[in-house]
Amino acid sequence: MAYIQETVAPQMMGKILSMFTVAMTWATPFGLFLAGPICETIDVELWFAVSGCLMMMAGAVCYFSTKKYNG
Repeated sequence: MAYIQETVAPQMMGKILSMFTVAMTWATPFGLFLAGPICETIDVELWFAVSGCLMMMAGAVCYFSTKKYNG
């Protein structure tokens, strides 16, 4: 969110943040649609552990791929 606020022109900020919010809102039902059958196959605790590790890896990839833009 901070990256978007820092890079987007002020006159476009509302439109960009609205589209970002729409994308995140639509991602929720798709994630639940995916997680439901997986949690029935494996334990919920294992699902939380795996998804947490995947989220940390995604965060690391985003951090290191945008590090050159940090100055």
